[in-house]
Amino acid sequence: MDKVELHNQKISAITNRLPTWLVSLVLLFVGLGNFTDSIELMKNVYESISSKFSNQVEYDRTRHVRAGLNLAYVQDYIGEPQLLKELEGGLQVRYYIDEKYLISLYTQGERVSAYLIFAREDHFQPDMQGMNEQSLGDSSLFQLRQNTDRVAFEHSRNIAYFLESKEVNFGGGYLTNSYLGWVNYAAQFGPSPSPQLGALYDAEMLGENSAGKLTAAREHIRPNAFGYGELSIEQLQRGLLTSAELRFFD
Repeated sequence: MDKVELHNQKISAITNRLPTWLVSLVLLFVGLGNFTDSIELMKNVYESISSKFSNQVEYDRTRHVRAGLNLAYVQDYIGEPQLLKELEGGLQVRYYIDEKYLISLYTQGERVSAYLIFAREDHFQPDMQGMNEQSLGDSSLFQLRQNTDRVAFEHSRNIAYFLESKEVNFGGGYLTNSYLGWVNYAAQFGPSPSPQLGALYDAEMLGENSAGKLTAAREHIRPNAFGYGELSIEQLQRGLLTSAELRFFD
């Protein structure tokens, strides 16, 4: 196969995936300049336009985020982080800030140890892997699972959040932690759970029995974040951004 034939096959493969209204533009740009640069430019144009009318581009990006994957592979889909934090023991948190979502990748070396995906708009509801085809924000924490293993929460002027972790078995002995959470600066999929979370936080600070308030909070909280990984909830907690930090780097 000569170079001309191979070049034409590449053009055909790309244009077959694009809407018909973009095909002529692709061919025009290819004719004007470098093939690779032209295709990358048209891909960016297509994604930008598609994002105005649907969430499919963002859903396609976020579904490639998985714990255990190589960092470079994941970043091929979601790009470079805007912010990097160093935690203890060589653990790093990389933050990928988009208009519709925030992704927090917890990495050790070049490996993704855990992740959280936060919805930032109430119409952005990705499917939560391993949750029986449930979409983010459709159900309360209690409806998604009546029991959980560990919880962490805060209700202060700087940040209000609730995180929970439960060990799950994906089959074949593959155990991992499933994370669900809510933060006050992300999308709100129902009435604010702030009163219930505040009551739970106060009871915990005063050393009172908080079991009933924990159940009440979980019944009211519709998570706006989910993820998986092998880290403890305390490690995840230390990687949360405050609303002020998010505003500064957004």
